[in-house]
This record gives sequence, structure tokens and C-alpha cells, in this order.
Amino acid sequence: MFIRLLLLLLLFATSATAQQSYTRHLRALYGKEERTYDPDRRFSVEELREDYALLRRAIEEAHPGLYWYTPKARMNAAFDTSARQLDRPLTEEEFRLALSPLIAYLRCGHTGVFLSKKAERYFKKNRPKLLPFETGFYTGKLYVTENRSQDSTLRVGTEILALDGKPADLLAAQMRAIIASDGFNQTFKNVRISSNFPGYFRLIHGPRDTVSVTVRDSAGVVRNLRLTHLRPDSTGVLPKILGQPAPNTPQSKPLEPPQRPRKSERRRMLRFLSADSLGSTPPVALLTVSTFDDHGYRRFYRRAFREIERRGSQSLIVNLRANGGGYSAAGRALLRYLMDSSFRFSRSMVAPKKRLSFGRHLNEKTTRFFVRNVFSKKRPDGTLELKSGDDFTKPTRRFHFGGDVYVLTNGGTFSAAAITAADLQTHRNAVVVGRETGGGRWGCNAAYIPFLTLPNSKIRIRFPLYRVLTDVPGPNLGHGVKPDHEINYTIRDVLANQDLDVAKAMELIRKKVEKTRETTRRQEE
Repeated sequence: MFIRLLLLLLLFATSATAQQSYTRHLRALYGKEERTYDPDRRFSVEELREDYALLRRAIEEAHPGLYWYTPKARMNAAFDTSARQLDRPLTEEEFRLALSPLIAYLRCGHTGVFLSKKAERYFKKNRPKLLPFETGFYTGKLYVTENRSQDSTLRVGTEILALDGKPADLLAAQMRAIIASDGFNQTFKNVRISSNFPGYFRLIHGPRDTVSVTVRDSAGVVRNLRLTHLRPDSTGVLPKILGQPAPNTPQSKPLEPPQRPRKSERRRMLRFLSADSLGSTPPVALLTVSTFDDHGYRRFYRRAFREIERRGSQSLIVNLRANGGGYSAAGRALLRYLMDSSFRFSRSMVAPKKRLSFGRHLNEKTTRFFVRNVFSKKRPDGTLELKSGDDFTKPTRRFHFGGDVYVLTNGGTFSAAAITAADLQTHRNAVVVGRETGGGRWGCNAAYIPFLTLPNSKIRIRFPLYRVLTDVPGPNLGHGVKPDHEINYTIRDVLANQDLDVAKAMELIRKKVEKTRETTRRQEE
């Protein structure tokens, strides 16, 4: 144990030093790189095919999710279809668009197509023109959730019917075709579209100075508007065209919050709600965990569950909506306070092979060396397994919560957060309320995820190396954690800032409290 800890510290120190050196190198070249990057540059057919050949070789050699949901014959047909599209010179953006359907066909939400480093720096200084509004999906329709245009008649809550004559349903289908999700899940794709509709529209249909928008207002009146594209100011954040889900989803954030919460509260927060109007029962604890992708969680959990115990709460609502995952250790730390016996966060974490022929095109070489040579072991069949992938963890004794657990999920509940929800539903009999998680119930491809940089275009492919299987019985049906009580929002619910998920959990808790009281009364009689 001591040796592993020492190696881990060495790993972090080496990685930090390498990152600092790399950052200094970029700063030294930053001005020159920005001036020389040309978004209109077209790569030759030979360059594109060379990049594509490397990508296909890497996927077929080492992607842990290959053929998990798509048979080999159909996957080969998808490879061939993508290759035939490379018959003319393309810009980086056009090449990314050409690769995206193939990546989506892998049905892995952790695999994605990203801008090259130079393009990323360029667009941070030279903001692209985007649609001047944000959107959200509710009851299968697309609505305006924020108006950034100069047309004040475009009100929040207006339904979008078409853009430049293209129906909203068609636009959404085009976007879903280039967004990868775990298995056959759709809630993750809807969250991604809702969080960055302007970015996807620009990627598919290109930049435009104006756009024609057909809308229908709350009174049912259909209108056509001509809007000017929004050019974000230089202080804004460049939308991620393809990447992880946004930290919030429309169902979990008010459109006009009265007060912006502190950064720490956006990560983790504990509140208490009254279980009845008289306050005669212990309060219900509402624990919101918005990310597993940072540190400080152990101290927070200890303090939170100590307070839950002090208040005498018998019911706990764990809000994992919009939690995009992160460190599995963070999910495991939370489960330690909730599980009744020793548990496994995952059943296994396995990579198809150890030696990679394309390793020089992957980043984080030092980290990868330790992960694959120190923290992994080779199995008899030639695959590579993370040693900690099937570890059992004991629950905590102090401040352990033994009451009823309710879990809130939606399409933004992804990766380690989805695994946490699956473990609670399966092994803790937790009641799940909300919508299907974006992350797979039976597993995903994750654990360690470097970037594969294509040599000519420099496009980056987020490339997971291990398949993570959850400790959940049964065959993989290719979906996320299905809620025990599914809740769907209308645009009216959103405009009214209603949290129907919490309301449903509280309703279930109150019914149980009333049933317990009735049972006790009958026994006393």
C-alpha cells in the first residue's frame, strides 16, 4: 500500500511538472500559433485519409466499447461510409463533422471529437457567430430558454418550429446523429442539444450573418423572425462543440435564479426540508452533489452526514442531476455513508490490450505509463485490468445513514454519477426519481481517458482505454438507470421554476410517514 501511494505521488508530481513545462512552451508560441492558424485551410485528401486510417486503426485495436452495441459488420459498413466522404479537401471543422457520426456510432458517451489545440486558442480570441438564443427540450418540443437577440418579442418559453425553413425535429435528428451516448440512450443527447444548440447548429449548417426563425408563442400564434447571429464578447466562454455535458441541465436550474449560488454550493450542498406541515417529524435531508470531478468531497461528506445524524433525518434525497461524473473515488466515498454492507463500485475495468501501436499519438505519456504498467495487470487472455477495478469497500461506521434513500437523476447524470445511481438502486433499494441517466446502467468506457491527436489535422479524439462494468446483474440493455418514478417537465413547469423531482420525492416520503403512523396507531389499538 505504501509503495502504491508513493508511486501515485510520484505520478502526480511528474504529471504536474510536465504540464507546467508544456504550458510554458505554449505561452512562448501562443502569439505565433494564433497568427498562423487558418480556419479556412483545407487539408488534402491524402492528409485526411492518413488521419482517418490512424483513427480506424486505433479504434479497431484498442477501443474498449467496439462491437459492444454495434455488430462488426455494421461497424465496418460505418467505417467504409466515413472513408468515402473523404473525397475532397476539407477544413478542420468539416473534417470534425465528417468524423462525428462514426464516433457516435460507437455508442460511447466518453468518446468525442474535439478542436485541435490551435483551433481552440484561435476561437477563444476570434469568437464564432452563433444563434442569439438558448434552447431546451420539453415534452419533445424545442423552446427558447434565453433570448440574447435584439428582438424583444422573442420571449422565453416560445416554441421553435423551424430555422431557415428546416423543421426543429429535423435539426434535432441531425444533432443526435453526431452526439455519442452510452448505448441507445437519448436523454444524454437531449441534454447536450439543450446546452449547446447554437454550437451544433453552426457546426452542421455553417456560420451565417442572419437566420430565419419560425416560432409559436404561448397564444398559438406562428411568426417568422429574422435574427442577427450573436458574436460573443471576448470574455465569454467558448461553447464546446463536442465534449462533456454542460454542468447544468434545464430541468435542474431555474431560468432566472434569484441569486447565483457560490461555487462551492454549485458543487455540493446540504439542505433540510420539512416532511410535514407541522414539523413534527424529523426533517428530510436534501444532498446535492453536482460533480465528482474535484477534490474536497471527503471532508464535505463527513460534515454533511454528521449534520444529518444530528438532525435525526430518516429520509435522504441525493440529487445527482446534471452530475457529469469524474473520480470514481468520489462516488465510492459517497456510497460508504449509504451502503449497508461491503460493496464494489464497479465489477471490473479492462482494456483490450497492453501495447498500443498508436501510443505516440496519445497525450499524458507519463500518466499512461503508470496507469498501464503499475496500476494494471495483464490477464491470461492478453487484456489489461486495473487492479482496483473490482475492489470491495467497507461502509463507514461513524455518521452512517441507515434511513430511506431517494435519488434524483436526469440525462446529465453521467459516468461515475450514473454508476453511483445504479449501485444505490440495485444494492440499497434506493428509489430513483426523474429521468433516465445519461450514463450507462451496466457500464461505460472510462477509467482512464487520454486524447488521440490526428497527425495532420491535429483534431483530438477523446479516447477511453478501459471498459468499466458496474456491479449490476443482468444483460446490458444499452440504457441508463431507469427511474422508478419518471418525471417529465412542460415548459410551464420550467417557467414557474418548479422542481417536480424534489416534489415527487417529498410526496413519496410523506406517504410513507403517513402509512407508518397509521400502522403504529392500529398496533396501539
